Amino acid sequence: MVALSSTEISFGQSHINESDGPRTVGIVCMLIVLCSAALAGRFYARRMRKAGIDTDDYLAVASHVRRYFSDLESNWLNRH
Repeated sequence: MVALSSTEISFGQSHINESDGPRTVGIVCMLIVLCSAALAGRFYARRMRKAGIDTDDYLAVASHVRRYFSDLESNWLNRH
């Protein structure tokens, strides 16, 4: 194992309280909203074309819901 230099240690100590957590949560929320809008647009387009809902639509919804809960778990529930 390699020992840290005094410069690396002082840098780590001076930045120990910094966190990108709020920025990460904001980006995840923005992406969830954008993905939800895209999925809603997909269903709107299907309705306007009078096309039925097919298996790929159900899979898109299932994937979106699974991704939402995966993001929720990894960003909010797994904090130590």
